[in-house]
Amino acid sequence: MRNVATLNELIETLQEMLDDYPELGDQPVNVGYQPNYPLAGVIANVVVIGGDDPEEEDEDEDSEPALWIAISDNHSEPYAPRAAWEHR
Repeated sequence: MRNVATLNELIETLQEMLDDYPELGDQPVNVGYQPNYPLAGVIANVVVIGGDDPEEEDEDEDSEPALWIAISDNHSEPYAPRAAWEHR
């Protein structure tokens, strides 16, 4: 298992996985959350919130921009495999 805390670490990790498993490049990205009660989902949206984006009316204009990945429970299986939290 590899902890991913930054956007650069996420990109690096995903590139390594794509190098190892090129056939995954056209597959949906699945997510699991709540390791003690593992639920499954899919990425619904990726957005930067904050900063000086004029289209963001509700956000504090002085805030630092932050990357958010929104997860939807719109997945074929409601539960994620427990192995998603184990070392590979």
